[in-house]
Amino acid sequence: MSRSTNGEISYGIIFEDGYEFPWDDREKEYHGDHEEWYISEVLKMTFENYSARFDYMKANPMPFEVLNYCSGEYPMYILAVHGTVKTARRGDPVTFDIKDLVADEEAVNKFLEFCKEHELVGESPIGWHLTSFEG
Repeated sequence: MSRSTNGEISYGIIFEDGYEFPWDDREKEYHGDHEEWYISEVLKMTFENYSARFDYMKANPMPFEVLNYCSGEYPMYILAVHGTVKTARRGDPVTFDIKDLVADEEAVNKFLEFCKEHELVGESPIGWHLTSFEG
């Protein structure tokens, strides 16, 4: 019997196994959660309730998405430009046009500026990466 995985394609930067991201500090109030870190440390905001937070983040998304390209037990990460991640879940093919593989220039610039500001240096140049995830 074989094990299936999710197929993923994204435009971003691959980070080496064991890379320490700023949100990895589990002693802080964000407990290793990249969205909590972003809200607490980058935006320096608090919200009255989850609905207010959800609405704000939907209107003002983070410039990056975190994508595990290995497995739940042995995670390795890509930071992808927001909006470029496409995932085909197990047994659920996804159809897209090759023309959809375009990264918005403004989003890429925001992403690169964010990486530079937070000294996030990966092992690959920015580009399209086809990966898999076994959860």
